[in-house]
Amino acid sequence: MPPTKLLCGALLACLLLLNQSLAGEVSGHIESWSPEARYEVWRTTSLDLSDPQQPQARVVVDDPTGNFELSWPEDDQQSWIFLHQQVQPRGGPPLDLFRPAELLP
Repeated sequence: MPPTKLLCGALLACLLLLNQSLAGEVSGHIESWSPEARYEVWRTTSLDLSDPQQPQARVVVDDPTGNFELSWPEDDQQSWIFLHQQVQPRGGPPLDLFRPAELLP
């Protein structure tokens, strides 16, 4: 299955997570789970993912059902929730794909 198709399917559930991000906890389900990919859900306080202080919190999603729960100490910082998906295409370098649940904090 092409990585972009896997990413699109996997990210459907993450779109609903942003409104919960200020509560200090998000949970959800990754659709179209692929055993060939590695998944993490990130909470960031910046859209600059190259910032060494990001992510502020993360959880590796290793449950093949795709269920996850991410929590962090409550603070007053704006937050963004990202799905990080890493796939290893045959004969190619790993692809790191990041999908925000929403671009507004």
